[in-house]
Amino acid sequence: MIVMKRALQHLLKRHPVVVRCGTLFLLLSLLASLGIGLFELPDSFFYAVLGQFLLTGYLTPVYPFNVSIPSTLYAPVYSYLSAVILSTPWPWGITLIPFVQLLLVFVTGIIVYYLLQQFVSRMWAIVGAILFFLLPFTFVYAMMFMSEIADMFLLSVFLLVLYRVMHRQSPSHPGFLVFCTAAATLTHNLFVFLFAGSILYWIGCEFSGIFRKKINVKPYSIAGRIAACVGIGGIVLWMGFNYRYYGTWALTIAQGRTLYNGVVEQAHLLPPDDSPILKEFLQRAQTKEALMSPNGEVGIYFAPEFYAGTITEKQVDRLFLRFALEALKNNSVAYTSHILQRFFTVPVTAPYDSWIHISLELATQDCPECGDPALCRASWNNSLCKPALDIPWLREAFLSFIHFQESFYPYPMGVVFLFALVGTIVAIRAKGFLMVVGILFLFFHGVQLTGVADGRYLLRLYPLYAICILLGLRTLIIYLAAIFKKTVEIDKRK
Repeated sequence: MIVMKRALQHLLKRHPVVVRCGTLFLLLSLLASLGIGLFELPDSFFYAVLGQFLLTGYLTPVYPFNVSIPSTLYAPVYSYLSAVILSTPWPWGITLIPFVQLLLVFVTGIIVYYLLQQFVSRMWAIVGAILFFLLPFTFVYAMMFMSEIADMFLLSVFLLVLYRVMHRQSPSHPGFLVFCTAAATLTHNLFVFLFAGSILYWIGCEFSGIFRKKINVKPYSIAGRIAACVGIGGIVLWMGFNYRYYGTWALTIAQGRTLYNGVVEQAHLLPPDDSPILKEFLQRAQTKEALMSPNGEVGIYFAPEFYAGTITEKQVDRLFLRFALEALKNNSVAYTSHILQRFFTVPVTAPYDSWIHISLELATQDCPECGDPALCRASWNNSLCKPALDIPWLREAFLSFIHFQESFYPYPMGVVFLFALVGTIVAIRAKGFLMVVGILFLFFHGVQLTGVADGRYLLRLYPLYAICILLGLRTLIIYLAAIFKKTVEIDKRK
């Protein structure tokens, strides 16, 4: 207690504004969590079912995603931790998840502020943090049973550790990068690229020390090596889980379905008419138009074979993969054009949130199911949970807040995306840490273009967005100020 008291006194003395803002944010987060509750999207089901299976060994079969074995479309960390929290008595589960996620948003904003302060003035760093908090749908998704906020937080932690490693700030070690990226990868598969790069960087640093005969044996270096091994071990265990149930050493078994959504459902591209895989799918779906639907809807056509036991989830995913690759091979030019177009359309596509509307509108009506704790404890009914505090005006205000962001989403996001592009150029030209930030922004933005057009897939990139937006905005303001000053000087000479 004495140590905590001294730590708080130190924080209050060194960072009084942060402490006061944090306290206010904490109170508001608690109110929102108690009075608004937790909401789900259809994809929340994957987290709920996988988490329930990892925690209890029980599988909720829902066709066509997991009939006999758990789907590993999403990674396990968020699923397992949320399952532990939701196993607590009502209303702890539906209160704790949004509360923790709101706190993660605040901590992410502080990390963004800290990183920016290393390169710009304190005033500009504050502006960058404010811009981060103002990015659309951040607080909406903090109230959702989805991993986007956790992804966002882990990406910011990775950037923080990367900065300290690159600038050799003690205590830091490349092994912590491996651990951070492993945790991020086990929360969302997108970060596997960071994990692979971190391993290579860590190994390179270790071999460099061996060749120079300068092996660091300080406690934090040993801790970094242990952390790296723990992270790699976690990845291996998860790949072993997939091997056990799907017979493949991979992070997910949904590569085929994911690619199918991007190539067929989004781009409306198909294999050639004489393709055997197209004929095989048409035997089930009958029409080409039916095949241009999300993989979940197309998967329904495999129902008779599932029930007969003649096909498995793994085999279906391989069929989707073959179909998507054939379509991609047959329409490479059209797909390239589609990706270039999406570069500018995806950032202004509002995140999917229709199920929140349903839940909030039910809560404001006479809904006998909404207050039944037994129902809300089920995997797929968390949205029917009555929050701990009955504050109708708060839920109605939250619904209005969502409608407001939906209505204006394309306009601010379109503007900030242009600022981010300018900031990316500035970051890459700056070299060092900022160059890495700029490259990561472009790389991950490009990767997201191959999937479904949904703004929620950009939420996890918001720390990168905030840094690049601030750099772009600052550069443009400085440039315009210089032009204005020059114009005034010319007028004075006249």
